[in-house]
Amino acid sequence: METTENFCVQINNLKETLNLTLLLDSEVLNQVTVKEKDVFQCVPFQIPRRSNISPPSEAILELTGNGLTQSFQNRKKVQIEKPKHLVFIQTDKPIYRAGQEVKFRIVSMDKDLHPMKEEFPVVYIQDPKNNRVFQWRDVETPLGIIQLSYSLSSDPRLGTYKVVVEKDSEKVADYSFEVDEYVLPKFELLVKAPKLITVVTKKIEVSVCGRYTYGKPVPGLMKLSLCRHPQKVPFQCNTDESLCTEFEGKVRRDIEFPQLGYLYRPILNLFLCCFFFKMGIMFS
Repeated sequence: METTENFCVQINNLKETLNLTLLLDSEVLNQVTVKEKDVFQCVPFQIPRRSNISPPSEAILELTGNGLTQSFQNRKKVQIEKPKHLVFIQTDKPIYRAGQEVKFRIVSMDKDLHPMKEEFPVVYIQDPKNNRVFQWRDVETPLGIIQLSYSLSSDPRLGTYKVVVEKDSEKVADYSFEVDEYVLPKFELLVKAPKLITVVTKKIEVSVCGRYTYGKPVPGLMKLSLCRHPQKVPFQCNTDESLCTEFEGKVRRDIEFPQLGYLYRPILNLFLCCFFFKMGIMFS
């Protein structure tokens, strides 16, 4: 226990030196000598660690003053409780994938929400089957905060994990996070092209927009081909008019092609093939 508290005394018109003694259940905590005529003074003292004091409990705090001609005694019943410390745990994100690093911080504060130094005998990671998969010993928060990290394996057990902080063989804080499979993000492609193209058209404008379902743009690599249907030769694409370009979210291109000859039916097919890269995985 051994917490530090303060007692304050105010004395006026003192005419002699006075010795002050503070006691807790008859045990001396501190002694002060006062000589000034008028004094107001606060003196620190520690609540001792004793087997007969088991919070919460009551004790008698006694202040005595003795001088040559004056003396006094003041007794007061006090409640002794365990210090109320607050411990918080925070991870850098709520969901992790296989092989990722779980970063988290532990914050310790006193009852007035001031950062405080504290030592925790053990901090550990608990998997969904309540197995302790990793732990740290004698973790200190020098300035009220400490940051730790744990790397998940390439094939971890999926489910809810916990960061657990213990002190005096009791759990003082825990925080949960999820380990889940990687799921490809959902996205959509919006293609805008003219519905009608005449035989004298030399240029058309094509706009492609890729975005996730939550609105953010999709980075990726796009290949756009414009193809025609011939009447007398096998079906072929106008490869000269194909293009491949990097884009993020949206791209706009003007595609030029020669006038349609008599060998071709007046039908154009627009082929779009997009490759997207997310966290090192390519999908289209």
